[in-house]
Amino acid sequence: MFTYRLSIQRLQRMAVASLFILAPIATFAASVQAQELPKEGAYSTTWTVSGPYKGLSLGDDKYSWMSNFTLVVWNNAGAGVFHDMSGDCVGLGVGDKGNGYCALVDADDDKVFWAFTDLGGGKGKAVFEGGTGKYQGLEGSEDYEFVYTPDAPEGTFHGHGGSNGSYKLP
Repeated sequence: MFTYRLSIQRLQRMAVASLFILAPIATFAASVQAQELPKEGAYSTTWTVSGPYKGLSLGDDKYSWMSNFTLVVWNNAGAGVFHDMSGDCVGLGVGDKGNGYCALVDADDDKVFWAFTDLGGGKGKAVFEGGTGKYQGLEGSEDYEFVYTPDAPEGTFHGHGGSNGSYKLP
């Protein structure tokens, strides 16, 4: 029977060799994650939205609503601006029209801030109001369309949508 014993010195040498092998891989992965965005461009996204709402009947099939909800966004190109971001939003409206604000965050903890306006009929517009990190000074806007899924429990909503927009960084 063959037995193999590792000495402390051999284990230390293996650990040091592993570091030399893994360090460049980790550095490359971090550089890919923190790639610089182009200074301007067009994009399209897909997103989901979900959260609770509070409604108030205003009579004659009219209602007011307010919500604090979660948004998850993916760039349809699989990378770039607004890829794999999630955030918190607040909104207030009457019927299918409303206004609100969102703060999205990416894997580098950089944030994007935007104001949105639901125009009715499942359509809206968002305007970017800057950000932090690589999104500092972000300007631009997007048009979006969305649908609510009909299976949400009372007092909550779920939906999905997509957007097309353009942005500019300083």
